Amino acid sequence: MENHRRDRSAAMVAVMALGATMTVAGWAAAGEPPLSRPLGADAGIRQGTGRQPYTPPAAVGERGRPEIVAQQGQQELQKADAGRREMERAAAAMMAAEKAAQDALEKAVAARKAFEQAMQREMEKTDAARKELENAIAKREALKEAAQRESERIEAARRELEAVAAARKEAEKAAAVRKETEKAAAARKESDRAEAARKQAETAAAARREAEKAAAARKESDRAEAARREAETAAAARREAEKAVIAGRERERITALPSDIEKIGMVPNGQEALYLSGLELERRGDLRAAMEMYKEAAENNNRFAQRKLGDIYGTGNSFVKRDYQTSLKWYQRAQTDGLEIPNRPFSFPGVRR
Repeated sequence: MENHRRDRSAAMVAVMALGATMTVAGWAAAGEPPLSRPLGADAGIRQGTGRQPYTPPAAVGERGRPEIVAQQGQQELQKADAGRREMERAAAAMMAAEKAAQDALEKAVAARKAFEQAMQREMEKTDAARKELENAIAKREALKEAAQRESERIEAARRELEAVAAARKEAEKAAAVRKETEKAAAARKESDRAEAARKQAETAAAARREAEKAAAARKESDRAEAARREAETAAAARREAEKAVIAGRERERITALPSDIEKIGMVPNGQEALYLSGLELERRGDLRAAMEMYKEAAENNNRFAQRKLGDIYGTGNSFVKRDYQTSLKWYQRAQTDGLEIPNRPFSFPGVRR
């Protein structure tokens, strides 16, 4: 490759020098001064330059023309030689540059090749190290598995020994227990016979005592039951007598003093007597008994007792708390049973009708 570049550069220099020599020789044969005529003037107007065809000067004499031509040819030869040397220097510089470039290219190729070789060696080392690591890991895993199997074998042997020892202890314990059980069974049999005799005697004595207690309790219970019934009968008679007395008093009071009840034609009966009894009890201050009388009369459709309960629950007292819902219920029942409720609202705060 180097020889080829050198030959090519020498051929280029030779061609350029030959061209310059032939140009000067052509001008000399034509009898024209080389420097007074531009190159290519004999071909007419050059393309794109606008120059006219060359016309030789008429002032040059026939006698002085060869000397001028010879001097001018010598000058042109010198210039051509200088141009050739310059071209040779340029060609040499170009060859040096090409050589430097080639050297740099060869160095780069060599460096790349060295780099690739180094990379290849590093990859080979890395692969070798990886394989060694994998082998080490495999060996470690194998050792771990072997150790695990050995540990499991030792553990199984230990458990087997423990099981044998435990079985031996259990057998010894069972034998001891069996002996103790036999002894205890014999003693228990003897004890059971004695205990059975003792329990039989105690059972007979207890049965006798229980029979005596039951007889005594039955007698006492009969006496208590008779006394209780007698007391209840007396209490019921007393309550009825009190109710009758209260009702009679209220009838007398109503008969003696006209009231709003007489005005609307109410004749005292059972429910009305309960209502009147409630009024009397309330007057005396027995609110509990009065409420019982009012409720019993109201449940039996006594409209006056119903209105009275509406009044009590609407305001409340020392015995019952204020209850608007219950108050409204009794007012409505009294109205339904035909009693007018003047000046009594049928709705309270927070209560739906």
